[in-house]
Amino acid sequence: MSRATVPRRCLIALMLGTMFVACSGAPDPAVPVTRSAPRDRVKASQPKEPPTAVAPRARRERPPGASRRWSLRREVVSSALDQLGRPYEFAGATPKGFDCSGLVDFVFAGNGVSLPRTSSQQAAVGQWVAMDEVLPGDLVFFSADGDVIDHVGVVVSRPGEPLEMVHASTSRGVVQTRVTESRYWMGRLRFARRVLD
Repeated sequence: MSRATVPRRCLIALMLGTMFVACSGAPDPAVPVTRSAPRDRVKASQPKEPPTAVAPRARRERPPGASRRWSLRREVVSSALDQLGRPYEFAGATPKGFDCSGLVDFVFAGNGVSLPRTSSQQAAVGQWVAMDEVLPGDLVFFSADGDVIDHVGVVVSRPGEPLEMVHASTSRGVVQTRVTESRYWMGRLRFARRVLD
């Protein structure tokens, strides 16, 4: 059959990288028709590599009571955050109004931890901790003159994050403050203490 006798309704399709001639009549002998194995057969005929075994991740053993301490830290932070927006009140220690140490006392007492009432007394309990090692639930202390502690806040940030605290501010009530971005608070920051371990 010559090229002239091939029906005009021919569709040349490119399928799977191989040219096929799809016509209603016989293929043109001038156009070689080749077939290759479908891709799924090619894949199936290739040997499969055995799945690589993934070694189970070693579990880090926590010291006894560690998970309870972390749970307590989360509860303390949550309790502190729940008080955001409460008004400031001198010597206040209830949700009707807080001063800085009254807020700390209220938050910790609500989670079964007894602390002294004033910020200077709270600064004497627990253990000293380096500022780059503070954990959520630790306390940070401030002083305007460098000697007498006059303010306290509850750390709510995680290690590696900018230091943030929840505290009762005389002008704004209970707020969350990023200490490391405040010249005012960084200038007064003295130390941190850990009372939950």
